[in-house]
Amino acid sequence: MGTHKHRLILALKTTHQVIGGERKLLQEGITVEVIPKPQTIHGECGVVLSVPWEEGREALGLLVDLGVSITNLYLDDGEKLQEVERQAVINPGDEKDKSLGAEK
Repeated sequence: MGTHKHRLILALKTTHQVIGGERKLLQEGITVEVIPKPQTIHGECGVVLSVPWEEGREALGLLVDLGVSITNLYLDDGEKLQEVERQAVINPGDEKDKSLGAEK
């Protein structure tokens, strides 16, 4: 069994936005990967951004400031994807966010 860390998957509207978002996040020192869109995610764009969960809040803020269209956010725990609300990323300690826990 591997030591997968939780990751935030950001589905954006277009491939152009994914590439621009990746460039911005890298410039700001965020660890980011462009990966093929998992089959369980619906959308037109064939790629998504993946960042460590711990960097998700900062990444989300930078992408919003950049003006990209974020269609969905997902928690990847290494076994399954779970759609999450923006608020769960912005304020991970909220009571609404029990499903994410404080696991590492």
